[in-house]
Amino acid sequence: MLELIISVSLLFIIGVASVFILQNQLHGTLETDAEVMASRLIEAQTRAIAGVSNTGWGVRFHNATATTPYYALFSGSSFATSTLTYYLSGLVEFQSPGAGNITDVAFSKLSGTLSASTTIIIRLKTDSAKTKTITVTDKGKISVE
Repeated sequence: MLELIISVSLLFIIGVASVFILQNQLHGTLETDAEVMASRLIEAQTRAIAGVSNTGWGVRFHNATATTPYYALFSGSSFATSTLTYYLSGLVEFQSPGAGNITDVAFSKLSGTLSASTTIIIRLKTDSAKTKTITVTDKGKISVE
């Protein structure tokens, strides 16, 4: 009987620990995805300031419904084609832009500024209350909260 109580207790402890570990991993995925998005914005801004290809650069955030949502680096003042495309992990989704919508963040050549501030929000698919907000001000300041 004592063995049964010990076994059940151990299974309970392992179950609780597993849930805690999984939640931490999911939060880490959200953090990582937000930081990678911010780094792609910094890359686009750096290329714009440096005048790479003698043009501005930007990132398109596309919350596609028919395909996997993605964000893509592009050259020019507006999106025509992507230079590099990155897909969201299976655990994270866009909250903003909304489903089927697109947000382009286009940095001006040499200044690295925007015409208006922009916010991108991602969240965990399993817990929509867990979000990360990537903000780019019109002055070009990029932050993750």
